[in-house]
Amino acid sequence: MDKNKNRIRTPSGRALLGWLWEKSPKGGRGLAGLLMAIALALAISLPALAGSVGNKQASSPEGSAGESLSEPADNSSEGSDDHSKTGSSSSQEDTEAKAGARKTRKSCRIYVKNLIMDASDICRRSKKIQYTCKNKEKAQFFSNSDAITVEDGKVTIPPNYAGKAYITVVIPASEEYAAASARILVAVNRIDNPMTVYDMVEDYDREDRIIPLQTEARGGARLSYKCSERGIGFDKDKVKIRKGYTGTAEVTVTAHASGIYKETEKKFKITVLSGAAENMYEEAKSQIGTSGGGVNSTKYGQYTGMDRQAWCASFVSWCASNAGVNSLKPGLRSVVPKTASTLEMCQYSTDYHVWTSQALEDMKRGDVIFFSRAEKQYQVGGSKAVCHVGIIESVNPDSGIVQVIEGNSTGDSVCRHSYGVDPKSGKVRRRYFCGYISVH
Repeated sequence: MDKNKNRIRTPSGRALLGWLWEKSPKGGRGLAGLLMAIALALAISLPALAGSVGNKQASSPEGSAGESLSEPADNSSEGSDDHSKTGSSSSQEDTEAKAGARKTRKSCRIYVKNLIMDASDICRRSKKIQYTCKNKEKAQFFSNSDAITVEDGKVTIPPNYAGKAYITVVIPASEEYAAASARILVAVNRIDNPMTVYDMVEDYDREDRIIPLQTEARGGARLSYKCSERGIGFDKDKVKIRKGYTGTAEVTVTAHASGIYKETEKKFKITVLSGAAENMYEEAKSQIGTSGGGVNSTKYGQYTGMDRQAWCASFVSWCASNAGVNSLKPGLRSVVPKTASTLEMCQYSTDYHVWTSQALEDMKRGDVIFFSRAEKQYQVGGSKAVCHVGIIESVNPDSGIVQVIEGNSTGDSVCRHSYGVDPKSGKVRRRYFCGYISVH
C-alpha cells in the first residue's frame, strides 16, 4: 500500500502565516493579529499531523495487526516444511529398500573359453560358444566385428576371414544373482602361403635375357624377389639374366600377406651353365646307347690310348675334349684331363682345385661325379680309391636322386642311371658318392 495515499497535504507554517498576515486588516497587524494567526495555523495543521502519525502506525510491521496477519503465513510455511520432510522421508525409505534388495543378490562370474584356430581349420565356419555361469538367465551375445555373427550361442566365421574379434557375453540379473558380463576372444591365425617355386637351369648367353618366372602364390598375394648376385635382376614376375653371367644364384621370393595367408618366404635357384659344361652334357647325351661290343673296344679307349679296358674315365675325357672344356686359368691344362684312370682324374682335379666333396645340392648339370666302394671319401695317396665316374644330368637334393650319364655301364655301353644317395653316408647301391669336379 502507498504510504502517501491518505496523507493530508498542508501548507507550511511560513506560508500559512504569510497568507493570514495578508488577509488580516491592516489595523490588526500588531501583536494581537500575529498571535491570532499563529493560533489559527496550529488549529489547521494539528489534525493533519495526527492523521499522518496514525497511518504510519497502521503500516508498521511491528503493529499488532501486522503480527496477526503474518501468523497464518508462518503456520502455512511450517506446514509446507512438514509435508516436504514427510515426502523426503518416504523416498529415502524406498531407496533404502531397493538398495537392500540389491544387496541381497549374489555376484556371479562368467567363465568363458576363447576361440583360437588356424585359417586352415575346415570346421571354423560355425563354432559353439562355451561358457559357464551360476546365473541361468538367458545370455545375450554381441560381436564387435561385422564379419563375425552370433546366433543361438553359435559364432559364424566366414571362410576367408583372418584376424581378431571379441564377443561380449551378457547375462541379466535374476532374483538371486546380479548381472554379469565377459569377453571371448575369437582369433583366426593366418597360415603360410603354399607357394609353388621351381629351380631354373639356363644356358650361357652373350646377351641379356628376360625370362618369365613360374612362381605361383595363393590368395592373390603380391610377390617380390631378392637376390644378392649382380648378374641376376627382376622386373615384376620376370628374371633378367645379364650377359656373360654364369653360376648359381639363390633367390628369395616373398608372398606378402593376403587374406588368410601370412607373409611367406621360399627359396629357389637359378643356374646359368657355362657353354663348356652344357656342351659336355650334350656330348654325353648324344652317346647314349654306344656299346663296347662286349670286349671294351670303344673310340673312347682309343682316344686315351687304353682301348679294350674299363673305359668310364675314357668316356668322360672324350666328352670333355669334344666340348672344349678349357682350363680355369691361362696356362693350365683342361679341367678334365685326358686319362683312362679314375684315380688319376681325381688326383689331377685336386691339384688344380676343381675337386669338391660338398653336398648334393651344390652339384649341377655337366659336372663330373665320382663313386667309391669305400665309405670314406677319396683321399689322395690313400688305399681306398674311386672306382667309377660319370657326367651329371640332374640332381634332386630333396629326394637325394642323382641322374648320371656314364660309360662302361650296363651291357658294356653308355647308359643313363639314377642313383639314390643317402645324404648322411653317401651310400648309393653297392657304392658311395665321394665327390665331383665342378666344370662351371
